[in-house]
Amino acid sequence: MTNPRRWRAIGVPGGWRSVSVVVVLAAALVSGICWSLASPIGASPDDDYHQASIWCPVPLSAGECGVERAADGSLKSIEVPKSVAQSAACFAFHPEVSGSCTTHISDTQTIRTDRFNKGEYPGAYYRVMHVFVGPWVERSVAMMRIFNVVLAVLLLGGLALVANTGQRRLLGMALLAPMIPLGIFLTASVNPSGWAFVGVAVAALGLLIAADAQTRTRHLVATGIAIVGAAQAVSARGDAGPYLCVTTAAVAIATVRWEKGWLLTRLPGFVAIGLIGLVTFVTNSQAGLIGSTPNKVIDKPTHLFYYNLTELPNILIGMFGGWALGWLDNPMPAVVSSSSLFAAIFVIVTGIQRFPLRKALSAGLIAIVLVALPLKLLQQLGEKVGFWVQPRYLLPLAPVLLALLAYDHVHRGAVRITRSQAVIAAVFISLANALGLYTTLRRYLTGLDGPVILGRDIEWWWPGVPGPRVIFVMGAICFAVVAFAVLLAGSSWRPTSAVDAPSAGPEDAGPSQRRLWKRTKAGQSTTAKDSAALTPPSSVPPTDRSDPPGPHAPESEQPVRT
Repeated sequence: MTNPRRWRAIGVPGGWRSVSVVVVLAAALVSGICWSLASPIGASPDDDYHQASIWCPVPLSAGECGVERAADGSLKSIEVPKSVAQSAACFAFHPEVSGSCTTHISDTQTIRTDRFNKGEYPGAYYRVMHVFVGPWVERSVAMMRIFNVVLAVLLLGGLALVANTGQRRLLGMALLAPMIPLGIFLTASVNPSGWAFVGVAVAALGLLIAADAQTRTRHLVATGIAIVGAAQAVSARGDAGPYLCVTTAAVAIATVRWEKGWLLTRLPGFVAIGLIGLVTFVTNSQAGLIGSTPNKVIDKPTHLFYYNLTELPNILIGMFGGWALGWLDNPMPAVVSSSSLFAAIFVIVTGIQRFPLRKALSAGLIAIVLVALPLKLLQQLGEKVGFWVQPRYLLPLAPVLLALLAYDHVHRGAVRITRSQAVIAAVFISLANALGLYTTLRRYLTGLDGPVILGRDIEWWWPGVPGPRVIFVMGAICFAVVAFAVLLAGSSWRPTSAVDAPSAGPEDAGPSQRRLWKRTKAGQSTTAKDSAALTPPSSVPPTDRSDPPGPHAPESEQPVRT
């Protein structure tokens, strides 16, 4: 029989808590699957390109997929099932047209297309998705979407299992707002942007958890998951490489401890993920897009820069539902975007209440990239905000920024919030998810000019799948369970000012307290007065007292408390 002590050693809680963790992970899985079934094949942006690349992943041998090459030997066109290349064309950019038109396109007839990956994207993602290719295109695409959801839940769930209470809350504060609606829509699709979003977030959060892990096993597991997330990101999009480089640097600034033990054990994980990003940046053409994009001749470059600078928030807000989903033909109601944005602002405002220099530097680095990158690209292309650069290109950095702002190195997790704050934030993000899922289902079931009541006059739906009303209810309830569970983790009814008192530690204590700390570690006796100075305030909730006293001392050298 499995020894429960071994599970607790890596952070897996026992008893009823283990059951609750399984329930939350199952709810996350069901919520993601509901989103994967909310739209027909071809619904995510550039799906004709990505689906063709999945059916015929490079490198292609002679005769495979009816490949046609140009005179110089480069790939020119391939043959794929007609529904793979044309499924999106009948409803894309037409929000009044439902997904029913895809059911009339043949899976057996083939068509030649030149829209597929010829080396612009990394090929690993397409080769993994190719495993699920079968004779029925609809079923194959559904299996790919569900696999992507399962992979995301496994990675993020693994981090939740090895994290302490505050770090689990950090996962929720970092991910929930960027996830709704754009993040979950991409994750539950065959668009490689979903892998980039999840992979960069897993790498950042894994490094944050590993940096403060109190046991070697927790540290190794969190670092391993972070490396898997980094590999996932770069195998899908080349621009994930530079994102990983910036993310690694920012997380290192926020968590670094100038101690020999920390540097020897934690630094290799940062180096590994940084190298993964650097190699991708150097070798992939998509990652070097800025350098390879020619500068367009602009009549009034200053006017263009001023316009883009003042309109840049339009792109940033688009990461939280301000832009339409899919082929920009599935507009989200204002309640969705405003509720998701409210949840993001809540994390920002709560996080900057404790804003030391290292947090300012780490979060500022990510914020600079979010501002400078789109401005640079738009200026080179001579385009205005609203063209070419879409929010999904910047989305992988959104959870990284929110995680760094919510991070509290004193408590080794997220900044403290009250239960009332957690409940309000969970209500808003749950509302955004429910209405976003409802709108997406309605858009593809009947078109946005169809009935407002979901399930009436259905024109399209998956064969053999529970009805859209069932999918909506399950997706809304399960996501609400996840949101409330992760945000309420370790919260208290007491005000933040009373809860958020830091425990005494070598970094935050005064000079005399630091000397006492060192003497205690060396085994010297202390007076009752000195011991009281080392005891954490009684206002710290019992849930966090079970965690080790701090990330600064090794497990075998914890300070003695009398």
